Amino acid sequence: MASPFAPNPTTGDRVKETTISTSTLSVGATINLAGAVASYQSFVNGIGNGTSCFYCVLSGNNWQVCRGTVTSGSPNTLSVDAFLSSSSGSPITLSGTSTVFQTAPAHGTDFYSGGAWSGTTSYVKGAVVTYGGVYYLARENVPATNLAASPTVDGHTHNSANASSLTLTLTTTATDDIIYVGLAGSIGANITGVSSTNTTGWALRKRETNGADWCEVWAGSATTALTSEAITVTLSGGDYPAGVAFGVNGAASFASPFDANAAIPGGNNGASSTDPAISGVSTNSAYDLLLGFIGVGGNSAGSLPPAFTAIDNTATINPGNIIAGYISPAATETASSWTTSAGAVSGWGFVVDAVTAGAGPPGVDPRWIATGGVNNAVLTQAFGNTVSTVLGVNSGGNWVAAAASSFAGNSLFAGVMAAAPTKAGTGLTSMLGPSSPTAADVAGIGIVVTVPGTGGMAYGAVPSTPYSFTALLSGMANYGPLFGWTNGTKLQFAYAPRIGDTSAGAIVVITMSSFGTWVATQATVTVGAHGDMVWMKIRDDGTNIYFYFSADGYNWGTAIYSVAKTSGYLGSAGYTYWGFGCVNPGRASLLSLVKGTS
Repeated sequence: MASPFAPNPTTGDRVKETTISTSTLSVGATINLAGAVASYQSFVNGIGNGTSCFYCVLSGNNWQVCRGTVTSGSPNTLSVDAFLSSSSGSPITLSGTSTVFQTAPAHGTDFYSGGAWSGTTSYVKGAVVTYGGVYYLARENVPATNLAASPTVDGHTHNSANASSLTLTLTTTATDDIIYVGLAGSIGANITGVSSTNTTGWALRKRETNGADWCEVWAGSATTALTSEAITVTLSGGDYPAGVAFGVNGAASFASPFDANAAIPGGNNGASSTDPAISGVSTNSAYDLLLGFIGVGGNSAGSLPPAFTAIDNTATINPGNIIAGYISPAATETASSWTTSAGAVSGWGFVVDAVTAGAGPPGVDPRWIATGGVNNAVLTQAFGNTVSTVLGVNSGGNWVAAAASSFAGNSLFAGVMAAAPTKAGTGLTSMLGPSSPTAADVAGIGIVVTVPGTGGMAYGAVPSTPYSFTALLSGMANYGPLFGWTNGTKLQFAYAPRIGDTSAGAIVVITMSSFGTWVATQATVTVGAHGDMVWMKIRDDGTNIYFYFSADGYNWGTAIYSVAKTSGYLGSAGYTYWGFGCVNPGRASLLSLVKGTS
């Protein structure tokens, strides 16, 4: 899993050039680049035209670290958008032949004021603009907005196989594409995974089946253009997969590209000699790119509804075919219906998904997040801390690491995450457990749950999906904390056993029908000695729930346990509350730090 404190601007491998510019590197200056040093990349090739980056200029014994924007031209140039540091503490003047190379600064980068938002201006991640009297922070690069521009299809390919795996070789031209794979198959096969080298985050969007035959849609994301990218689909329990793959570019948010309407993705299955149809499809945004996928059988070509423009298909194979197409409506969809043609044979399934277009101004476009206020490079976050420099905004947009000028509270890492949490601030105001467990706010420390009986939890309502909660917790008197979900009665949580337990040095995922009534141990993952203080994270992406552990709150790795909510112990609608506590009688647990994303 990527760190939530990843730097804002783009980084590249081995990027170094020379310059003979004699500029003084004040903000607003431009450096003319003279070409890459031997065995290195140029900034245009390694970072990209129009892209922001950190770089260092070395001129004799003088040096300066800046943030700037790469521009392709004759010559290629680097702007000085922000002064970060230098050998003299002020902008240096270049002389002779100087060296310019991409670097990672020690202290991050200043927020910069983008002034009043304009739909004809492009912004770099970290820009703070005003719109409608509210300050907004760009959580990713925001190109000039064209309100009538839908996302576009970028490259496509298809293939089929009479085997238990399928390879689709895709080439695209743009960066930051959402990569789609549509699949159809027979004989009861199940897709066990989709993988590729340069596309990450593969996840099932929708599966429709009429029994043994099925249609599935998967999506991932690619930050770079793909060149003959081999996308591998693996199956179990059958064969005859057919697939199409293509990229979609221009989503309103690369981090959250899909229309958030509950009807998306939509789907329905067919049966022998029937045409799959979908009804009740609604979207939240105009100019979405609506994508349709139909799986048909019986050696039939089939077709999408007439409104859809074809992207690709696997032609007529035996026993089935997958067809993909799109429409770009200029208005939102409201309970729309479409019917496919299966060619008078078996229609296996019909899936519709939607990628959101650049939605316009902040407050509507999800690439912007509201802040508490700004004064040029000084940002006051919504949780009340005043910061002077940004160290990183992750792709989800809600984690902000910063250097602080003032903070409320004195809990560990308050400058990175938040002031000491409180019951009211976190929403953990309800209690669960026998013998009346209690939760109390301790100033500058956090929330303490005290458990007189066989376990207890402070809990509160979860936000809308997707979301995550990251926390630093500790047990007391050598008893470890728990962190997870409840439906108000049943529980599913990760537990850090106390020192001396047979499972000490592990994180255990447990289900209980109520406190004191164990149901199952779902995972026991050895993580090594961790003491009484542990970092844990829980996440719900709307389809699956996940548990994570970290030794330092920075490096998280893969989930120690995950499950589809439909198969989870609390059920698809049961993950309604999150919380922390303790399973041991007469003990207590402390929540010292917490931060949520949505």
